Amino acid sequence: MNIKQILLPALAALGLLAGCATAPVGDPRVIVDGSARGTVSVLHVGYDEIKSGSRTVDLTIRNERSSAQTVKVAVQWFANGQAFRSLLAEPRRVSLLPNEVTTLHEVAPNANQDSFRIVISKD
Repeated sequence: MNIKQILLPALAALGLLAGCATAPVGDPRVIVDGSARGTVSVLHVGYDEIKSGSRTVDLTIRNERSSAQTVKVAVQWFANGQAFRSLLAEPRRVSLLPNEVTTLHEVAPNANQDSFRIVISKD
C-alpha cells in the first residue's frame, strides 16, 4: 500500500467531517451539454452548508479553447426530489477568456433544497 492509498481516503473523511464535501468531477449532477463538450471542462464541484442551513455549490470550470467563449450555466435546486421553481434556475451567461479557469458560487434559495443539478451548454 502506498502513501496515496492511505492519505486520500483520510483527507476525504476529514473534509466530510469539516462540513464540506467535494463531488467527483464525473458527478452525475453536473451535465455538460453536447454543445459545450470540448469547449468547457469541469475541474471541481464542491458543496457546503451555510449558517442559515442552505446549501452552497462551487463549480470550477475551464475554457478549453484558445479564444473567448460564452457558456450558459443553469443550476436547478431540488427538495425531496422535486424541482424548486425559481428565477435562480434560469441559465446565466458566463464569459470566459481564452483558457480561463473560473469558479462560480451558487446558494440554494432556502434551507429546504437538499440537492442540485447543473447544466452547462454553449451560448
